[in-house]
Amino acid sequence: MKKKNDKIVLMFIILLVFFVLSWIIEAGTFNLGVYESSGFVRLGLIDFVAVVFSSIISKVDFLYLLVIGGCYGVLSQTKSYRKLVDKTAEFIDGKENMAMAVITLVTGLYASICNEVLVIFCIAPFIISVFLRNRYDKLTAFNAGFGGALIGILGITVGTYGVGTIYTITGVSPTDFIWAKLVVFVVAYVLYNVFAIRHMNNHADADEQKSDMFCPELLDETDVKKRYKANIVPIVIIGVISILLIFLAYISWNESFGITFFDDLHNTLGSLITIGDVNILSSLYGVTAHAFGAYDALLFAMFIMIIFTVIIALVDKMKMNTFMAYFGRGTKRILKVVFIYVLAYSVVIIARNFPWSNTVVHWMFGDGFGNVLLLLLMGFITQVLVGSLGMFGDMHGSFIAYAFVDNIGEASFLWRLGGAMATVVAPTSFLLLAFLTYLDIPYKEWLKYIWKFMLSFVLTVVILFVVILFI
Repeated sequence: MKKKNDKIVLMFIILLVFFVLSWIIEAGTFNLGVYESSGFVRLGLIDFVAVVFSSIISKVDFLYLLVIGGCYGVLSQTKSYRKLVDKTAEFIDGKENMAMAVITLVTGLYASICNEVLVIFCIAPFIISVFLRNRYDKLTAFNAGFGGALIGILGITVGTYGVGTIYTITGVSPTDFIWAKLVVFVVAYVLYNVFAIRHMNNHADADEQKSDMFCPELLDETDVKKRYKANIVPIVIIGVISILLIFLAYISWNESFGITFFDDLHNTLGSLITIGDVNILSSLYGVTAHAFGAYDALLFAMFIMIIFTVIIALVDKMKMNTFMAYFGRGTKRILKVVFIYVLAYSVVIIARNFPWSNTVVHWMFGDGFGNVLLLLLMGFITQVLVGSLGMFGDMHGSFIAYAFVDNIGEASFLWRLGGAMATVVAPTSFLLLAFLTYLDIPYKEWLKYIWKFMLSFVLTVVILFVVILFI
């Protein structure tokens, strides 16, 4: 199996297995926590086309990935960005251990409080380029660029990524059981960095810049007059402002923190200038514009990234036709990530439209059980079958709410944690496969690397909860 094709082959095998299982296992639903058979809902050959088409329509995040690719295709050709990569790599040289710990802490904390983890993809290419510039291998660059996202998924605190439906169905709020969430976050962060830093120190001087699709070449300004040398101040200032705007926009301020400031500000600004019955400002920024924290799509992030890239291109005096050519090259380079993302999301569509997975869950777990720690296993298996934490809650949230009504806080937390673990390792995780595809890391190589972390993480969490709950 060729490394560059392993995830495509893997996905076709998974889809074939799901096709066969839909023919031999009845579909089912959970109505008020009670399993009900729906008879056979078999997946047909033509349905595969419909499933992939539905995946594209249902998960328009692929447009966000294309925009990220296009923007970095342009940025990597500007002098200011190239110099920023050079200077950042030079700054962390010899301090990569600290850099890894700080980057994964910041991005991990953000992922644990946000409502859309994919937002982190807007800064990942830069971080990855910096580590590859310092001659580290692909897995080290992956850990720096995407490790925080995985830590935040495992150790979600007050975030709502993939758990909005669970909270609605079970009545649990983001702040419930917060002490346990904080413990899990700390465990995930510490263990992930132990293995990431150990791997990094064992694989220095790998010289794998060729693995990064947006790693710009070193900027040589030796013979350039001072007034013509690239200035990184504009890109740093504008870049920081842009990233802050994007990051702030995807935190559920009201639901997670009880902060209504951004909602109030949005409403106040929208009605600030009124002519007759028309609110001028709200009409200008459009009906799809929402207050920070109320976004349910990545359109705002795309808009800010495009504006940021255009400004940097103008500062670099890039011509329009050159801009469009580099933007097109960037989107072309990231197409393989988009393809895997959409193909892997097909699992979610199959789970929704051909729900034989509900029957499997019923066979394995019946109407529930007394030991809530077994929910880690249930959550893991269920997530493998449905592929998405969001769909995970839609399809099985009511079952958890009724089967574990007496300890719903602990049950929903552990169930979701099991699902999060599957997101980090399962071959049906569209998020993981997209991240791995970005750096051409084979799935088998990822499993070979991550299993020690996952085993340590599970054992630590289980021991902690046994001590806390039963002693």
